[in-house]
Amino acid sequence: MPFIVLGYGLLDDLLILQSHHHCQLLDAEEQLELKRRCFRVACRYAQYVYTRLLLKSSLSQAMRVSVRSLSIRSASSGQPQLYMSNILNDDVSLSVSHDRNRLFVAAGFRCRCGVDVQSLQGVDWRSVMRVMGWLERIEQWLDITIANHFVLGLNLEASSALAWAAYEAWMKLTSCTHASREFAWQQITLAEKGSVTHGPIFEMTLAKHCPSNQARILLLLRPHEVIAVATIES
Repeated sequence: MPFIVLGYGLLDDLLILQSHHHCQLLDAEEQLELKRRCFRVACRYAQYVYTRLLLKSSLSQAMRVSVRSLSIRSASSGQPQLYMSNILNDDVSLSVSHDRNRLFVAAGFRCRCGVDVQSLQGVDWRSVMRVMGWLERIEQWLDITIANHFVLGLNLEASSALAWAAYEAWMKLTSCTHASREFAWQQITLAEKGSVTHGPIFEMTLAKHCPSNQARILLLLRPHEVIAVATIES
């Protein structure tokens, strides 16, 4: 039975400051990749360190193995891969996402996965939707959804972030092997209304001509962010 393990974290100024110390918890291969990437911005450095530590901690608990036996390394495509005792484990699909101080990671067992975390603020969503060719459709969907359901916090920014996060999760699910124009959805439905604390959950159904259209994409709308999880059976 396929299942997925998720991990979420928030960075603060202290964690970012301590990331150069906490990088010592990474293994030699992870530290070597960190050095090769040569991050100039402290937040980007911290994102790399803590997504690896968060993912390995989640995997260690799920697989009941030592954290020290796990290593997260990037394939030539940039996709994270799991190594156990220096041996590649293709049976587990990994995905990481970060946006400013937000971290979101996933590991899919007997399924492929792709995730995204997206802040609602600080983005000109109308322009992004226009460039992607989605603006008119998003506006129509927003009007219909508001008319049929009361969803707290649902507006143009939130609905745009839902579509964008779904696209990013799909791209990671497909290892970024498709052009953006190939991404197409059939509908976005409200799967669970949820509470104010947890937020409503939407599900996106991909169009028949979209690659990997059998993927399931779930979208959690929270007050300041959208979290997207895309999965497809291996």
